[in-house]
Amino acid sequence: SYLARPTAAVFVPALALGALVAARRRREALVKIAALGMGAALFAVPMALYSMATRGSPSYSGQSYLYAVLKTSDVQRNGYSVPLSSPIEFVSQNGPAVAQAIVENVADYARLLFLDREWLLLLVPGLALALVAFARGRYPRPAAPMLLLASANFAIYALTWAAYSERYQLLTLLLLLPFAVDGLDRLGLGRLALPAWPPFTALHAAVLVVTLTWSASFVREYGGELRYRDEPVRARTDRGIRWTGPPRWVQDNELSRMVDWINARTDRDDVLAHGQPWPLTFFTNRPATLLPLKLSPERLRSFLIEYRVAWALLDSRDVDRRGYLPTLEGLSAEGVRMTTVGSHRIFDARALWR
Repeated sequence: SYLARPTAAVFVPALALGALVAARRRREALVKIAALGMGAALFAVPMALYSMATRGSPSYSGQSYLYAVLKTSDVQRNGYSVPLSSPIEFVSQNGPAVAQAIVENVADYARLLFLDREWLLLLVPGLALALVAFARGRYPRPAAPMLLLASANFAIYALTWAAYSERYQLLTLLLLLPFAVDGLDRLGLGRLALPAWPPFTALHAAVLVVTLTWSASFVREYGGELRYRDEPVRARTDRGIRWTGPPRWVQDNELSRMVDWINARTDRDDVLAHGQPWPLTFFTNRPATLLPLKLSPERLRSFLIEYRVAWALLDSRDVDRRGYLPTLEGLSAEGVRMTTVGSHRIFDARALWR
């Protein structure tokens, strides 16, 4: 899925530069770059044609707004009817704030990669030595593309200032791991034999320690316990699918009931509006939209009409949105009808725009 993101386009010039550095002859480099270009085209052209047919543009990204806001909430929860400037215009008008956000992203990702015990912390000495050795030309040329790709992956997500997610740096971690282990070998650990049988070196011991350190996470995750940010969260099974997500989704004891109601009472093309639409659209295959925050009565009505919302689902447990209840009830004069399902008040809003 990461290769399908527009941000993956940065990998092409990184690998092309890597091919130039790794090749011994110019002809060899040109052949590799041509092969890279054909491979990238084979992957990108079908997506570009599909985007052109469905969106009218060869390049379409549903998250291009990340470069025109400081926080995702500016366009998700709080973004209804707020016009977005272009990324270039936004950066020119908010240069210092964008620069600060980028610096914070770089620092956060660097701490994650190099100072987190479950990432590269225990291998930092080896990685540092490996990078010094590479800078001094002590690595074979084919090592260059891997390091350039790792650098490109780190940089593109660090420069995506409005979004931070640990998973974005998994590719960086995987590409740096071989260098970190090789760096430990260059420190001499591979030549330091330990009194054990079968033959066992300090390098084997170091890798084993790192593996054991990481294994606690693997055991938890394969056992069904994952983490959402800093919170532990279990997996659950619905409709034969074992899944996990934010605690508010996984711990929602009304989710199955709501899915049953939606599947039984709504049409496949009905648009749902909810404060947490993601699990509902996943399990019902209905199009869904996030119900924004802080809407006035007039803007809430406009939102329902503009998005052709068929069903507005208001969860009384949602402290940020339950204040919409009087407004939605007041639309009964225009034909909006309410149904109660558990803690949800479900409003049939089709009369507003039909």
